[in-house]
Amino acid sequence: LNAVVIGGSDTAFSIIVGLAVFAAMGHLAYQLGIPVDDVPYAGFSLVFGTWPVVFGSLPGGEHWVRLLFFDLFLLGVDSAFSILEAPLTVILDRRDMQNYPKWKMAGILSILAWLL
Repeated sequence: LNAVVIGGSDTAFSIIVGLAVFAAMGHLAYQLGIPVDDVPYAGFSLVFGTWPVVFGSLPGGEHWVRLLFFDLFLLGVDSAFSILEAPLTVILDRRDMQNYPKWKMAGILSILAWLL
């Protein structure tokens, strides 16, 4: 049940965010007076180009932009945890590694990932 709730919540959140991005693109195109196809943002610049412009046009916009980048920072930290947790669990579930401290193995994997 937990996997279904998490998967469904993640999917719903992704759909809502996708709709918000397209709405922001439409709003930005309207402000610039150009068609949506001609808005100069695509790929990664959707986040770093569109959102700051749209949030900057809101009342108190500089605070919304700060919250956006703080949110992106937290997203990166969360992604790092999830990327590290899967191999860590696989390694520590082996019989010969069950008594090895989890924090040491997490440190080793983090250093190896940093070197790569």
